[in-house]
Amino acid sequence: MHETNVIPITAPRVGGATVTHLATHLTDPAAPPAYLRVPEVARILSISRTAAYELVERGTLPCVRIGRSVRVRYAVLLDYLAALEAAPDGDHAA
Repeated sequence: MHETNVIPITAPRVGGATVTHLATHLTDPAAPPAYLRVPEVARILSISRTAAYELVERGTLPCVRIGRSVRVRYAVLLDYLAALEAAPDGDHAA
C-alpha cells in the first residue's frame, strides 16, 4: 500500500475567486505527476505541441499559469479525454 500525504492549497483563480485544491504527493514513483507541461500533454494525446497550446489558449483544456509556465492538471486531462469519448462522433472540439 502506498502512503499518501494530502495538503490543502488555496490557489487564485481568474476573476479574483479562489478555490481550494488538494495537492497529493504519492510516494509511488510510477504515479503520474499532478501537473503536466503542455509538451507532455501533446505527447499523451499524440498531437503537435502547437495543437496542445491551442487547446490551452482557447480554454478547451483548462490550465494553471505560474509566471510564464503553463501546466495542465492530470485529472483535468483525464476529464477532457472522457468528454471526448462521450461526445457524438465528429463533435470532438469539446
